Amino acid sequence: MRPSRRSLLTVLAAGLLALPALTGCEGDPAGDPTVNASAKTGPDATAPAAAAFDPCKVLTVADVGAILGGTVTMKETPGGGCQFDQDDPRAPSFGITKAMPADQGGGIASSKLGAEGTIDGKAETLSGVGEAAYVVVGKGMAIPTESVQAAGGVQVKGQLVDVVLAQGSKLPADRVTKMLKDVLALIAANA
Repeated sequence: MRPSRRSLLTVLAAGLLALPALTGCEGDPAGDPTVNASAKTGPDATAPAAAAFDPCKVLTVADVGAILGGTVTMKETPGGGCQFDQDDPRAPSFGITKAMPADQGGGIASSKLGAEGTIDGKAETLSGVGEAAYVVVGKGMAIPTESVQAAGGVQVKGQLVDVVLAQGSKLPADRVTKMLKDVLALIAANA
C-alpha cells in the first residue's frame, strides 16, 4: 500500500517538532515560554523574542503554486501552521509549522537535528535567507517511499518556522531542493 501524502507530512512534521520538545524549553513546565522572559536582568539579559508572525498568512496560494508547479489549496492544520496541497496526492506539497520563538527548545540547531532524524540526508546551511536557514533532502526514514522528501527551517524576526515538502511523484532531488529553498526564502522575505 502506498503511503498517503497526509501521512508523509504528518510523520515528517512530527519528527521535526518532537526533538525541540525533548531537548526542553525555557519557561514553566506547562510549556509557557513567556514565564521566564523577564527573569534575566543586567548585561546578560536578552531581549524578548519578537511577536510571532503567521507564516501561512505571508504566503499566497499563487506564490506557492508557482513554486510547486501547479494549483494549490491552503488548509490550516490543528495546533497552528498550514498545508499547501495539490489535487494529485502524489504531487509535491508543503506542510508549514506556526512560528515559534527561535530561542526556545534548542532553536534552529534542534530543528536541524529533527530534520536529519526524519530525512536520510545532511543539513545544508543556506546563506542570505532570513537570520538562519537550512534544508535536508533525502528519503523519508519513517515511511518507505522511493520519492525524495525534504525538510527545512528558517529563522526570521527571532521566530523559527519549519517546512516539510512531501511528494510521491519521484521528482529529482535538485528540483525538490529548489522548491524548499524557494519557499523558505519567500517566508523570510515576506515576514
